[in-house]
Amino acid sequence: MSTSPSQLTPPPFSPTSFARYPPASRLLRLSHYLHSGVHPPLSPPSGLAVSPNPAALTASLTAALTLATATCLETLDTDLYATLTDPDNPTLPPALAAAILNDPTPRDTTWITTANTTYTTTLKTHESSLATSKTNLLKDGIRTGYLLLADLYTSRGLHTLTLKSLLRSRDYCTSNAHNTNLCVKVLTTSLLLKNYSHGESAGRARGDTGWFSHAI
Repeated sequence: MSTSPSQLTPPPFSPTSFARYPPASRLLRLSHYLHSGVHPPLSPPSGLAVSPNPAALTASLTAALTLATATCLETLDTDLYATLTDPDNPTLPPALAAAILNDPTPRDTTWITTANTTYTTTLKTHESSLATSKTNLLKDGIRTGYLLLADLYTSRGLHTLTLKSLLRSRDYCTSNAHNTNLCVKVLTTSLLLKNYSHGESAGRARGDTGWFSHAI
């Protein structure tokens, strides 16, 4: 004799638990929540079938989605924003696609255009400034140029390019403060890339930069 599955009510979504994170880290955590954070237990009690409560699931996902799209607007990550506002995206879980349909906030196409223009313009400016510093052999200008590019790539969600720019700035660090700041940035970016072994190396690298040459 079959029994109807018990329904699991997920905990309500709490935006305050994400407030302390900077935009890139917040989006990483929200993406995990949206794709896998509101599910029934993997191992329910023996003999008990558990299914998520549809209404509660949609409500939690919609609240998380609203925060995620708002956070995107603090960055230049138009690709992620487009994904989070497209219910027809085949890579999305059905519950998340339903939450997108349930979200009353319309897609901000004006922001997408503006963000793309800002990224392109800023990229050209930073690349030009970096090229000038290289021509004039300005060591600190080169370091700063790579760090500015890294920040721009982070805002765009291009964390692999962020890491490359950070590592290229290593040879232009001239103080312990520069090296420490770089280690923190590399550690943060490695976590965003989910490259945990590299992040662990970065965390242990303060005062020892030998690991940088192996990471490029």
